[in-house]
Amino acid sequence: MDCDKFEPLLQASLDGDLGPPSQASLDEHLAHCPRCRAKDAMLRSSVNALKELNKPSTSSALTTRIMTAIVQERKWRRIWAVIASCMGAVILAVILPLLINTGPVSSLLLNSAGYTFFRDMLLMLPVVATLSWRAMFIIFAVLLLIPAAVLIKNNVKYI
Repeated sequence: MDCDKFEPLLQASLDGDLGPPSQASLDEHLAHCPRCRAKDAMLRSSVNALKELNKPSTSSALTTRIMTAIVQERKWRRIWAVIASCMGAVILAVILPLLINTGPVSSLLLNSAGYTFFRDMLLMLPVVATLSWRAMFIIFAVLLLIPAAVLIKNNVKYI
């Protein structure tokens, strides 16, 4: 008997992928070949055993821990969104007087090298918006420190 020819058909038969002529040929071979019949029985019992296995269940404690972690992650995202918004508002509060360009403080800041860097950083804000919150925090902190450093360097009393 040519068992090597029928061996690939055993799995295809289990999967239901054989057409009627091939299935009939395999059935006829299995009727006469005890070795292939034993192999077919072993494959079928393995498939049936796998089907009867239960899916592993997760404990309620694990589910609770995962859901708690998700909620905490969302909470921190909201907190950092509020912080970033407040920092943006503070930066705007620093920028608006500069844009109005009145008084000695704004002219001092506008003529400083720090302001040029400050302006260039502001032009990068659309790029910064795509960064992580940590990068945004660092850049906002730098943007807030530049005007303060210029004022301190020039001994300006800002009341």
